[in-house]
Amino acid sequence: MGRKIITNGLLLLFLGGCILNTGERWNTERPHPADHIKEIPDLYPLPDSLRNPGSFTLSQMALGQKLFFDKRLSANGSISCASCHKPQFAFGDSIALSLGTGGYSTQRNTPPLFNLFRQNRFFRDGGVARLSEVALSSMNEIHELNLPIDTLVRRLRSIPEYAQDFNRVYKRMPDPYTVMQALKSYQLSLLSGSSRYDRFRYRKDSTALTPAASRGMKLFFSEATFCTSCHNGPDFTDGLFHRNGIPEVGRPDTGRARISMNWGDYARFRTPSLRNLSFTAPYMHDGRFNTIKEVLEHYNRAVLSNYSNSLPSDSHNLPSDLPRTGRVLTTAELQDLEAFLKHLNDSTFVRTPAESTQ
Repeated sequence: MGRKIITNGLLLLFLGGCILNTGERWNTERPHPADHIKEIPDLYPLPDSLRNPGSFTLSQMALGQKLFFDKRLSANGSISCASCHKPQFAFGDSIALSLGTGGYSTQRNTPPLFNLFRQNRFFRDGGVARLSEVALSSMNEIHELNLPIDTLVRRLRSIPEYAQDFNRVYKRMPDPYTVMQALKSYQLSLLSGSSRYDRFRYRKDSTALTPAASRGMKLFFSEATFCTSCHNGPDFTDGLFHRNGIPEVGRPDTGRARISMNWGDYARFRTPSLRNLSFTAPYMHDGRFNTIKEVLEHYNRAVLSNYSNSLPSDSHNLPSDLPRTGRVLTTAELQDLEAFLKHLNDSTFVRTPAESTQ
């Protein structure tokens, strides 16, 4: 089948299966990953390769989806990628530290997965620069999948359905490159851009925001909060690494410094997106805050009292990179700000548990 443009209406054809480049259909009960694209406003900034994926891209997405949910990608067959990156939590997790093979806890809170096409550094510390290598890192991590890629490839080649699947899509048996490409394609299909804010911003829907959310939006983009000094752009993140003033508890985490080998990056972490916050608790790199209210209260008071010009020698009370301006918000203003943040939720992107486990 030749490469062609798929319109939003035609994406419905891929529910329940994917047309492969051989003309055959992929049999699966799980919704095709590209089906959500039709929900995203036309003016929302999205590459044409994702808004109108061709048949080969769609077949890669479907194969990657199959791998993503398959527990055979872990050493003992107990977990899959989706065991930590759960669709009902915007492909994040609902606990502070996820559990990998053997019941080991991950070292940091699992980040949600969406709109990855905008990122050029992955994980909390930006330790991986290419999306195709993200899954590879998790496979090699003993606290996560704990299954090196060469071992996985041998396992997939021994499974007749996967040998057939890879031959259909890539015209060859599974190998490290095609496994990573399939998983990358699926992760790129995880697109979130259908929140109430998106309806307001890109569809000019004046009814999309509640009065409280409208007031919160004005606060968010104002100099009273300076939220946009870090949380900006379509996904409300600058993609950079900051120290947000939270005190260290338990085992110290060097953050970005582990990658950069620069002491000045100690305890700096990548700015997370503010989309889908209602689905991605707990928050921060260690999952210490359980509610959005706790996070806002931290920034409203704790950070303002934690400014310093240098790293303390014991590193238990770290200075913040945040702007030393703005003001303390009232309780009512914090409630309005939380209302706005909840308008960044995309309920059409988040899958229910029933849909996730089909």
